[in-house]
Amino acid sequence: MSHLGGISNWFSDDGILLATQSFDQGKPHGEGRQYYASGALYRVDFFEQGRRSGQQRAYYENGFLKTVTHYVDGLFEGLCILYWPNGVCKRQVHFHKGVRLEDRFWDENGTMIAEQFFPL
Repeated sequence: MSHLGGISNWFSDDGILLATQSFDQGKPHGEGRQYYASGALYRVDFFEQGRRSGQQRAYYENGFLKTVTHYVDGLFEGLCILYWPNGVCKRQVHFHKGVRLEDRFWDENGTMIAEQFFPL
């Protein structure tokens, strides 16, 4: 039995790079990238032995930041931020060990419209 190691790339039928991921012993490990069919960067994330770890960033096709999330041992940890296509903050969610603690929402103009707190 062989163990997948190194970098794997996935392409569309037209030969456009859609994703790249490094592996160690058959599990995602290190940086992974996904791309839109246009070739623009969609997402960058990191893995440690198959679990998401560290910061993940996703982008709109125009290159603007869409989300920033943080993981520890495959669980959301800390602040997760989502952005409107115009770059204004849309939502912030605070997590601890994958549990949502707080949620804030803004409209496309940057005005806060809602805030929620979740007891442990």
